[in-house]
Amino acid sequence: MITQVQFDGRPFWVDQENMPQWRHPIDGYLFGSEWEKIQAEVLIKSLQPDWGFIDIGANFGAYAFLAATRTNAPVIAFEPEWYNHDLLMKNLNSYSHATAYHLAIADEIKIMRLELTSDQCGGHRVKEMEGDCGSFQIVHCYPLDWFELDAKAIKVDVEGTGLDVLKGGELTFRNANLVMFEIHLVDGFTQEKTKEAECIYLLKEWGFEIDLMDGYPIAGIIAHKTWEGKNEMD
Repeated sequence: MITQVQFDGRPFWVDQENMPQWRHPIDGYLFGSEWEKIQAEVLIKSLQPDWGFIDIGANFGAYAFLAATRTNAPVIAFEPEWYNHDLLMKNLNSYSHATAYHLAIADEIKIMRLELTSDQCGGHRVKEMEGDCGSFQIVHCYPLDWFELDAKAIKVDVEGTGLDVLKGGELTFRNANLVMFEIHLVDGFTQEKTKEAECIYLLKEWGFEIDLMDGYPIAGIIAHKTWEGKNEMD
């Protein structure tokens, strides 16, 4: 059921029936976990009016929405699942500097399957075309660097395929000051270990300092560099 709620003091569209964690706002934010609340608070505290923002795995667009109301620079959101993308566009429609792309971010240009969860609008993940798969959608994938974006803040939540996102977006990530990354240590479909933990070492190699929020099977990292004005905000 699509419902309009108040989010950050503004109207925002959600599907409360198929996204059950959105039924319980935390301190006024429509997020279902402590990590998601932390990400929102870091974004609100850190985002500068001239910073571009990229949301990879945007879902309904909560983080892109928060960014669009706080920066005048481009806000770019990527969401491969068609239903989520429709809501994402609806939520960003009022902001001319925000764009929602209906595709996935990967290490190269290719076509993949988006394997769908059965009980909610989140948790979907991209998968190669071969092999067994449950319900899925066909999605187009592009490397982030293909878009030649200038963004100082990036959020990533791609259900275990984050290493491919980094490999296809090295130039874009190196240019950023802030990266918020949800690390899925275990594949939600197969229960096998993923390679997303390697993202921490790659971001360190690219000059980021890492603040880790331990968790299993999901951990969160805030990767950051020093920028002008940061000390006053800490």
